[in-house]
Amino acid sequence: MSTHIAEYIANKIGHPQLIEVLAEELNGTDLNSLLLAVFNQRLAKQTPTGLLKQYGQNRLVKPAAVNVLQLKAQELATLQFFSQQHFEPVELSPVAQLGTCSVFGITNQQKVLTALRNAEVQADATNALAIHYAFLKKNNVKMYGTYRFATVNRLLRTPLTAIEGHTPHFSIGCLVTAGVDTGNFEFEKLALSEHLSIHLQLLNQIYQIKEVSFSIIPLNLENDDKMLETCLTHLKQQALFDIKVKPKNTSQNYYQGIQIKTHICVNGKQIEIGDGGFVDWSQQLLGNQKERMFTSAIGIQYLHILMGE
Repeated sequence: MSTHIAEYIANKIGHPQLIEVLAEELNGTDLNSLLLAVFNQRLAKQTPTGLLKQYGQNRLVKPAAVNVLQLKAQELATLQFFSQQHFEPVELSPVAQLGTCSVFGITNQQKVLTALRNAEVQADATNALAIHYAFLKKNNVKMYGTYRFATVNRLLRTPLTAIEGHTPHFSIGCLVTAGVDTGNFEFEKLALSEHLSIHLQLLNQIYQIKEVSFSIIPLNLENDDKMLETCLTHLKQQALFDIKVKPKNTSQNYYQGIQIKTHICVNGKQIEIGDGGFVDWSQQLLGNQKERMFTSAIGIQYLHILMGE
């Protein structure tokens, strides 16, 4: 949609090739300088009253309607719990490398608030943690074994949502487990069970939610049936989880092999509060098909709202 609008504008001002020229002929630094000059010129004409009016019309910039102190306490308790489970806490930048959500993932860049200086507003902390892991591994030959990273981060996404309690920017708790294939789906079964266990314990112990269940959704991937069988056998041996296996989803291409959903029951209503699955991001970033990665997230602010804090 925005591409068509941009083409219409380029034609309207008499420069139909403007988008192609800016995209192909200017390097990142030159494009940043050009756009900064445009914004500086526009803002030079802005007035304080005009700024206030625009603030009132911009749904992306207003504060979250939450009990700030209680939410921050919950965020800290969540991060401390992740750390106790041997996930290394990471304080991400409020902006990510431009393309973090769209280049190795499948998120359309139009859903992300693109910024200048080769950056974008943080829209998916798991993607940012994946780049962090790949960068460390690329630059540190001593990295071996399995690595676990965690963060509690405020994200911003631009699409409108009709789901009650969902807002343009929100706090989320994210986990990433990364390593290399060790055969027999050993990495997969351990990473999956560990993430489910952490989701369960976090919701039970920190948020005092007792009715927690999980859905496992098989996806369309070579050997995913064998992986699913191995993972389910391991989970059943632990007898910790209320799990339902859903029909295979052949159209979902964000995760690879298996996707999980975490559900809670609030006032008799089942609500999806968490999501996760295997991804091929580290394979793409590092160019190594032996790389393995599992990511998951819990909606911290959504929990805060649902629990009426």
